[in-house]
Amino acid sequence: MLRLCDKCPTSSLLQNHLEREIEDFHPDVTVQYSQWVSTDRTNLTVQVSTLSELCESLTQKIEKLIPHSFSSQFQSDYLKMRKETLDEGSVLILMDFSENYSFVVQDEAQGFHWNNGSCTLHTVVVYCKINQDLQSRSLCIISDDLDHDVALVYLTQKLVLDFLKSEFPEAPLKHVEYFTDGCAAQYKNCKNFRNICYLEQDFSMKCNWSFFATTHGKSRCDGIGGTLKRLVTKTSLQRLYKDQITTALQVYEFCQKNLKGITGFYVSKEYMVQVRTFLCGHFENAKTIPSTRSMHQFVPLSPIQIGAKRLSCDIKFSIIYDFSLLVPVMPECYVHPNCYVACMIPICINAYRVLVGRPEGKRPLGRPRRRWEDNIKMDLSEVGYDDRDWLNLAQDRDRWRAYVRAAMNLRVP
Repeated sequence: MLRLCDKCPTSSLLQNHLEREIEDFHPDVTVQYSQWVSTDRTNLTVQVSTLSELCESLTQKIEKLIPHSFSSQFQSDYLKMRKETLDEGSVLILMDFSENYSFVVQDEAQGFHWNNGSCTLHTVVVYCKINQDLQSRSLCIISDDLDHDVALVYLTQKLVLDFLKSEFPEAPLKHVEYFTDGCAAQYKNCKNFRNICYLEQDFSMKCNWSFFATTHGKSRCDGIGGTLKRLVTKTSLQRLYKDQITTALQVYEFCQKNLKGITGFYVSKEYMVQVRTFLCGHFENAKTIPSTRSMHQFVPLSPIQIGAKRLSCDIKFSIIYDFSLLVPVMPECYVHPNCYVACMIPICINAYRVLVGRPEGKRPLGRPRRRWEDNIKMDLSEVGYDDRDWLNLAQDRDRWRAYVRAAMNLRVP
């Protein structure tokens, strides 16, 4: 299912199957279709191509979709399994940043529409087993600080763990597992990995962190944010003349008084400055871990080492990263994704049949994308200049201008 071993069907077989499914298939027939295209934004665009090009493009997208679907299903099954088999003393925490709540006022002045006043909502769902009974709690961290960064995630961890210790004082909470989406700005980054390496030292609890597959991070957290924003909006619009809800602190006070099922916490922007200053010591030697995007669970092994797994249910680590050495330490069982690969066929949640092989075939069609710098080096080499020293040449404007004109003369007859 990872589409890497020689047991998986090749892309040519898939493309041939698609062509057979199309009635009266003619490679050169032109077709028009709609497609989502993502650059800085995502837009639905109209594409025109031949049937052959359409089948080739669709084959490439299916090739990427299959391992993604496999990972998303496994991560969802793992979360369900963890909730069903949660041990006494273990905590499962789901977190997600809701879209910022924008304040609304009934009969507002025209200029208020452009005020853009809003607050951060970081929603949390906690599962823990107390006396063989699965308990859950819904929480929301409300702040006027609009930076959804690692510092707010760290403070959320502290507030939630302190809340659990006060809510269940007799429960021996020893291990916490976090489950979030893979947003690189908030959760899936080297600074957060450094933080969880220090979690046992800071909070006296062991932990590991699992991630949903990309775009599959929906959970109960979304319901918390939606419920809070809907009720706050409704209440604020009903207050025509006074007590409209227009600050993060007022949102928190409303949550405390009216939402009995959601425990709120308020964090001020000034306090977040102190938290970010404190965390500077944690972020020493914080460097990007290779293959972060393809890993779905990270487990701290010490204050300077962290292990990564491709799927949360894997028994062995794919990579062990040492922050003091700033290099990945490959375990003996590690299978490098570009050399030896395996097709993993699930038998149950913790057992697999592994078929080991080498990938065959050629790289995808097309040359690597040419950079602006590559064009400069190519032009300079054609006029007889050593392209390795082109940066120093650019400092001498007269010589640079002469070489540019010589290169342009090669292009113009």
